[in-house]
Amino acid sequence: CQSCLHLPDLGKLPSLTNLIVSNMSHVKYLYEEDSCNGGVAGGFTKLEKLVLEQLPNLVRLSSEDRDNMFPCLSKFEITECPILLELPCLPSLSELRVRGKCSQHLLISIHKHHTLEQLWFDFHTELSFFPTGMLRDLPSLKNLYIHGLSKLEQLPTDINNTNVIQEIHISGCKNLKSLADEVLHGLHSLKTLSIKRCQKFNLSESFQYLTCLENLTVQDCPEIEGLHEALQHMCALQSLSLANLPNLASLPDWLGNLALLQELEIYNCPKVTCLPMSIQRLTNLKTLEIYHCSELGKRCKENTGEDWHKIAHVQDIAIGSL
Repeated sequence: CQSCLHLPDLGKLPSLTNLIVSNMSHVKYLYEEDSCNGGVAGGFTKLEKLVLEQLPNLVRLSSEDRDNMFPCLSKFEITECPILLELPCLPSLSELRVRGKCSQHLLISIHKHHTLEQLWFDFHTELSFFPTGMLRDLPSLKNLYIHGLSKLEQLPTDINNTNVIQEIHISGCKNLKSLADEVLHGLHSLKTLSIKRCQKFNLSESFQYLTCLENLTVQDCPEIEGLHEALQHMCALQSLSLANLPNLASLPDWLGNLALLQELEIYNCPKVTCLPMSIQRLTNLKTLEIYHCSELGKRCKENTGEDWHKIAHVQDIAIGSL
């Protein structure tokens, strides 16, 4: 519908629960007061999911910018709507996904959605920093996903105001070098942190604040040469996954301080050639997986490997090349 200028009167669909609007180059408003006779309150009162895709000239959802348009909207996906201005108040919004380029006005308006639980940002190739205050006043935010933001240099610093956030997943942010103190400090509810395909990323002292973290995944980060000693303060850690770290030289002796560790995965870390003696102290370690680590795999071979005695107490051990 590349030639479409105005959408039909959606006020005549009072039972509408799902709406997808895609590839309309000229549409400026999802709902225009002057062109629709039906009341907007009758059009979107039951709408639960809204998907907007490839709408390069979309400015607002409503020409009158009403705040009561979508009382039941819980899932909202926005893809390549680069000039869409701030969102109206969406009192039931629980999931928001923003793909591609978007305006700073839209990002800033996220903070007013107090029911938001899950937030995604994908493939915004121009964004270096998130606007200040974007995540303030989000008392329900539990999961944050950031993927493919190739110029991003820092996570939003006000993330530590979200007191219930449990999971942060970061991938494909090739310009991200570290997570700053002001980002991680105060994240006492964070349980899962995943960092993948971030070519410049390195572990830093700020990880000492993640004392409640239970699951940590670090994958495809070639700058990492060692595990920063700050990680030993993650005393609640239960699962540690290290994958595709070509320059990781060794595992530190303080690894044995992670007393609650239950799962350890080492995948394609060729420079890691042995396990520290302290791994014997990890009496809660139940699963150990070692793949594509040729020298380490040999040393951990059952009964005959030089490091076998260090891990003989582990219940499930998998070693191989997949």
